[in-house]
Amino acid sequence: MTRRTLAVALAAALIAPAAAQAQPADMHASTAQAIAAERAQSQHAQDLRSPDARDAARPAVAPRPIGQDLRSPDVRDLATRQTPPAGQPTWPVDPQPIVAPASQTVSHDDGSPVPVVPIVAAALLVLLAALIARYTARRTGRGTRVAV
Repeated sequence: MTRRTLAVALAAALIAPAAAQAQPADMHASTAQAIAAERAQSQHAQDLRSPDARDAARPAVAPRPIGQDLRSPDVRDLATRQTPPAGQPTWPVDPQPIVAPASQTVSHDDGSPVPVVPIVAAALLVLLAALIARYTARRTGRGTRVAV
């Protein structure tokens, strides 16, 4: 039983550093854009939803008023005026185009300032040493019993 525990601890110690260094594949922008365009084109090719789901996804059409509009002229003017909802931004009369700030190039990026892999490796070594110490303490404790 203890050998299995040591084998599992050793396997975890060997696998964990490899998993800690895993990174996503580096994909060039042109390749990513081509894949995105292909996915967008294939999504519009066929709609596999049921007719009820397609109808529910369509934007609702504003119902036409039935009969006579009984509101006063002032209220009708307020209702037809295009104002943004409360809390939404308003735009100036003479808008200016927004200029993007100049991008700053980074000379090099060392990644995280914390050395993650050495910390994980040290923690696993401490765990392994504790397991070995426990195993040896149990083995030596059993052999010293003397029957009286």
